[in-house]
Amino acid sequence: GVGPGGAAMAPVLGQSLRGAWRGLKDWGDQLERKHFDGDFLGSVSSASRQVGERASRIGEELGTAAAKLVEEAQGRGPNEAGAFGDAPPGAYGAGEEASSSSSASPPWTPRRR
Repeated sequence: GVGPGGAAMAPVLGQSLRGAWRGLKDWGDQLERKHFDGDFLGSVSSASRQVGERASRIGEELGTAAAKLVEEAQGRGPNEAGAFGDAPPGAYGAGEEASSSSSASPPWTPRRR
């Protein structure tokens, strides 16, 4: 059973919990207004879109840097020909014996866009 005064504690406990919940809710609302312009879900959605856009830009920059690195490794400057298929025939240096034979095929075929 409930001891003396136990029944009287239930309303006080309920009011205390309601007050704590209200304080927590007010704190969350204030946090949302202060840091998220009053739109937490919109801010989270916007942030994920921005991360995707930045990751895409970084990927493009890495691809460009990798293409320049390949061109430099092949002994060509980055401005002599475009990367991956935009180079003129023979730009990849097939070697003397391969270039003197008309039936020689390159070790790989550049992909055209």
